[in-house]
Amino acid sequence: MAGVNSRQLTMPQWLGIGAGLVALIASFLPWWSASIDAMGISASESRSAWGVGALGWLAVVLLVVAAVIVAMPLFGSGLSKGPITWLVLSVLALVMIVIRLLTYDASADIPERLEAMDGFSAGASFGTYLGLIAAIASAVGAFLAFRDSRSTSAA
Repeated sequence: MAGVNSRQLTMPQWLGIGAGLVALIASFLPWWSASIDAMGISASESRSAWGVGALGWLAVVLLVVAAVIVAMPLFGSGLSKGPITWLVLSVLALVMIVIRLLTYDASADIPERLEAMDGFSAGASFGTYLGLIAAIASAVGAFLAFRDSRSTSAA
């Protein structure tokens, strides 16, 4: 890739590209997990972003698309409304992940008798939190890039 110069990237752009990569990696880690260790039963289950519903996998897709939009100028193309598009995508992804985080218990399909047992636990796992950090980083980077683009266009 002779035409690619990563030195022309700003810190907000690095945040956006890095956030997209982190979100993609986090999507394969457990986003939800459940385990039981009671009455001689020991079992666990986990689901990645691709298995926790549209709020999980769509948020990841949005962050990856945002990272591609941020990286496009490196390859000689880009969107004229890149910063605002990036901001909208990353904020949507952030909202989706927060909603998914808050609604895990309501959508887990776990029988009540199992939930009431001692030794049972279910909820968000580390992939969700890593995805949340990636969405926050992307949103911060997008906000900074949008602010910078507004100040340069006003001058």
